[in-house]
Amino acid sequence: RPRKVYAALSALANVLGAAPKFVCPLEISDMPNSKGAGYVYGYAFDCGDHSLMITWDARERCGGSTYNVHIPSSANALNIMGAPISSREIPLTESPCYILSHKDSARDLATLCRVRPMATEEAYDTGDDT
Repeated sequence: RPRKVYAALSALANVLGAAPKFVCPLEISDMPNSKGAGYVYGYAFDCGDHSLMITWDARERCGGSTYNVHIPSSANALNIMGAPISSREIPLTESPCYILSHKDSARDLATLCRVRPMATEEAYDTGDDT
């Protein structure tokens, strides 16, 4: 019987491709100096024909998502299962999101994917029905 983890691992393998190369971490130097910022992670990869940023907030389970990531217009976002996310500002959760670009380098993507504190009343569709 298939398990959700198989679909998630398949989505990850598909977005990374055959020979991904780590380039740099997510650029968070302009994030507000707050207690939660240390729990935001992101890593950029060169995947041959596209760049990939994988990002998440490890603290989400301990009190809710407190940060959004901006998806640049040159990129598309997918949830952990590989389903498209339509919003350009999505909450970071413990579930990684994949941001892909066929135009930007991995280093540029790490800068263009800006992390911002979430307004208290914000709610976005992450497309994650898991």
